[in-house]
This record gives sequence, structure tokens and C-alpha cells, in this order.
Amino acid sequence: MDEYPPPQRDERGRLLPGSVANPKGRPAIVREVREWCQEFMSVEGWAKVAEIIRDEKTRADARLAALRLVAEYGYGKPSQKVELDTGSREIIVNLVPGPPAPPAADE
Repeated sequence: MDEYPPPQRDERGRLLPGSVANPKGRPAIVREVREWCQEFMSVEGWAKVAEIIRDEKTRADARLAALRLVAEYGYGKPSQKVELDTGSREIIVNLVPGPPAPPAADE
């Protein structure tokens, strides 16, 4: 296993120029999971979504939530437009998706 020195950071914890937090890059497993999700959704997933929507006897919420998660891992969440009036100040925003919300207690 290759050992890399920890990245250099300033007093606020930000990476200094030239420092890399992940020198080996994104793990290959991420690509494999994304490819599996895309294949599943193209072959089976969308048919399952249609089946769930049409079947009035099944609880669609949990399975549809799982399929949504697979679709989001495979294709990403839809883009959202955000408008922000900052006057003359420049603001940089990084949006990071969180985990899916758990089902409500009454479901």
C-alpha cells in the first residue's frame, strides 16, 4: 500500500495550493456501482417503477424510494435552478447531497 503524506491545510482547515486530499483519485468501486445502477435501471428498474405504480396492492413507497436511490446513483439527481441576489458580493456555494430521508414513523 502506498503511503501519502497528509494534505497541507491552512488554519481554517482548507487545502493549501498544490495539496491533494485524495492523491489516488476516486475509488474504482464508485464507477462500478454507477455502471451497475445504470444497467439495472435500463434493463429492469424502469419496468419495476411502472409495475409499482400500477399495482394498487403493494406499498410502493419503500420500493420506489430504493429505485430512486439506484437511479440517483446511476444518473445523479436532476439539476435545480437557484437564484441568489448578493448585490456586489461574490459567494461560492458547494452543494453536497445528503443521505435519503428515512420513511415516516406512521408508514
